[in-house]
Formats: sequence, C-alpha cells, structure tokens
Amino acid sequence: MKTPFVMGAVETVTPELAAEWLEANPRNRKINQRHVSALAVEIRAGRWLVTGEAIKLTADGQLLDGQHRLWAVLEAGMPIRTMVVRGIQSEAQLVMDTGAARKPGQGLGLLGYANANATAAALSVLARCEARTYNPRRLTAMELDAVAKRWGVERVASRVTIVHRAPHGLRTAAVTAACVLADAAHGRALSDALAVAIASGQGPRLVVQFREGLLRAPKHGGGDGPTWRLMERLCSLVETLASGRERHVITGSRAAIERLTDLAVANLDPKTPGPTKVRAP
Repeated sequence: MKTPFVMGAVETVTPELAAEWLEANPRNRKINQRHVSALAVEIRAGRWLVTGEAIKLTADGQLLDGQHRLWAVLEAGMPIRTMVVRGIQSEAQLVMDTGAARKPGQGLGLLGYANANATAAALSVLARCEARTYNPRRLTAMELDAVAKRWGVERVASRVTIVHRAPHGLRTAAVTAACVLADAAHGRALSDALAVAIASGQGPRLVVQFREGLLRAPKHGGGDGPTWRLMERLCSLVETLASGRERHVITGSRAAIERLTDLAVANLDPKTPGPTKVRAP
C-alpha cells in the first residue's frame, strides 16, 4: 500500500473555519452534546491547550476526526490553536479513537497528587456538593486541580491519606468528601475524629457504630445513587458530632449536604478560586 503524504501543523481554527470543515463531515459518530459543551467551557475559560491531538482531514478536505472540538469552537464563538493534519486516508477513520482514554485521576497523578484516583473522585463530589447538582459533566484534571486549590490541597490530601487506610468498602469518595467538608466547617479535630474512626474503628462511639453499619450493609453496584445516599447520612453524622447530641439512627437528607456545604464554603479563604462549573451549559 502506498504511504499517503501527510502534513501537520499548529493552526488557528476560527468559528468560520470550523463551520466550513463541519460541512465536509459526511461520515462520523453521533454528536455528544455534553462533551461539546464541556469543551466550550474550557475554551471560554482560557484553559484550551495545544496537546498534539489533531483535527484530521483527508487530502481533499473531508473531516475524519475532531468534530466535537469544531462544534465546541462554534458554541464558544472563539478560535483555538490546535494541531491540524491533512492527507489522512479515509479508511483510517475506522481505527481512530480506539486507544485508552486518560482518566482525570491519571491527569492529577501527572500533576503530582498522591492517591490520584481517590483524590479525583472526592474532588468531583465536593464540586457537585457546592454546585448542588448530582448529574454533572465529567471534570477535567485541570478543573479538579482548581477544586483542590479552592478547598485546600493540604486539607484534601490529608483527608485522602487517612481515609485510604480504611477497609475497601469504606474507602469511598463520599467519605473523603464528607471529611473535607467537616474540616472546613468545624475544624481539623472533628474531621480527624471522623476520618480516623471510619478508617480504624477507633473513636467516637457514634461514628464507630455508623462504620459497623456500613460494613454490614449489602454492597451496591456503581453509579451516583449509593454515593449520594451515603453522603446524605455522612453529612447528618457530621452535624450530630458538631452539636454534641446523641442519636442512634442517622438517616440523612439532601438538606444536610447543603447545610454542611454552605457552612464549609463560608469558612474557605476568600482568596481561593471560585467554584468550578459542573453543569453543562
């Protein structure tokens, strides 16, 4: 097979050029509007970077790869700088985007975060608590890094480290996020008591009983439902610890998440970055 002549360069892609290339897009995947909107958020926020991932065209100008980026340029109404490669054979489209996608936790690992996957999961929960949305778009590593800086990198890292010592079924994003909220809202001592008791089974009787209940509970599958039900109970548990009251049953509610989050946010350093947008526009 003859090797095609392929040329590539970093170019400025304007909304007008994006529209022109999308006109030559006869065969491609169905558009994922949430992904388009997430990319548009990055463009508007000035976080778009030249990564080397290219918009790919055939020699005669047919678009093979990059339609989501081009639609995002149109939605943002702003140009981007990106790699553009021309001369790709149309048959190559069948094997594009078949590699493993890099997960946000892997991106945090490249930024130097320890326990990066656990950190990414907890930061996502924190951002969603603050935004009061429970079905958000997926956050990028850069956005999660901004969430960590908003809540305090040391605060987040220390909570992740303690919770990471817990048995597997208790080492969850909800537990870590609740410990971060407790730290910001009520101080390190209460947060330490909560995190250590869940991790080791040693500490306030109410938390130890809560921990034992979690260990006995049947394990559920993935998805957001179990995370938010556990988050509701954890936030109610934090409120009970802070009040000094004794309760035998921690039921939890969405309002408990909102109350604890509001109190924690009010105690954040006002110089920190603002909340991260988690809803797709």
